[in-house]
Amino acid sequence: MPSVIEALRSADRYHSSGDIQQAQAQYQGILRVEPGQPEALHALGVIALQLKKYEKAGSLIGKAIENKPKVPQFYYNLGLVFISLKRQERAIQAFQEAIKIRPDYADAHYNLGLALKKQQQFEEAILNFKHVVKLTPDDADAYYNLGNAYEALDRYESAVENYQVAIKKNGAFAGAFNNLALVLKKMGRIDEAISCFRETLRLQPGLAEAHDPW
Repeated sequence: MPSVIEALRSADRYHSSGDIQQAQAQYQGILRVEPGQPEALHALGVIALQLKKYEKAGSLIGKAIENKPKVPQFYYNLGLVFISLKRQERAIQAFQEAIKIRPDYADAHYNLGLALKKQQQFEEAILNFKHVVKLTPDDADAYYNLGNAYEALDRYESAVENYQVAIKKNGAFAGAFNNLALVLKKMGRIDEAISCFRETLRLQPGLAEAHDPW
């Protein structure tokens, strides 16, 4: 009879390969042997999240945290559950807990930044996106979201700078070109804005704002 660790490894292999049904069966088998086993509870919660069964996912991951409260990934995935449930404040708390345990958790900082931005807490969002670009300097999306947050605060020079870095990191980033164009237009830098709108349309012809930005 395999040990719990061996059974977890086997279930994880099925999960990673996309065989959700077999992974789920194996995780449930582990819980029959060891009720409350935190990794199995968490993994079943992640599967429930993938299947869009958000309340069930939150319950399972919550139980995993009760039984093993110092695992940052548990809180991170709980945060994703709350995002899916549109419970932004609870998501913020979960991501903050993940970061408290693991300060260099780039994905947690990124999603915390998104949740804070959604709540219009732009200064706090900026701090988290700055952590992301420090930890993962090639993350174009983090620079893009920094640009969004600065733009929301009417800090246009900083917005331009970050949109430009996002484009440097990902030359096919149509959204960054489009947002850069819109900020340049606000700043009266019309020729540069037109150039960026043209690049947006080259990359993503269907983007409506670039078709009629005026």
